[in-house]
Amino acid sequence: MKTETKICPKCGDTFECNNYNIFKCACINVPLDASARQLIAETYDDCLCISCLREYAAKCIAESDIKD
Repeated sequence: MKTETKICPKCGDTFECNNYNIFKCACINVPLDASARQLIAETYDDCLCISCLREYAAKCIAESDIKD
């Protein structure tokens, strides 16, 4: 399957999504913990661009550091 051009529901940027083979998609390289994945799933109905995924990953890491 080919990649699909999508519009990020968070920022509006376009990006290439390979949700047909997640292991070939760029998002597989963004380390999201369970809380980040849950927050994204509860907030958006579709994939986010890499920049927004990285933003969520950083936010959850920062929140985790505050709790420690």
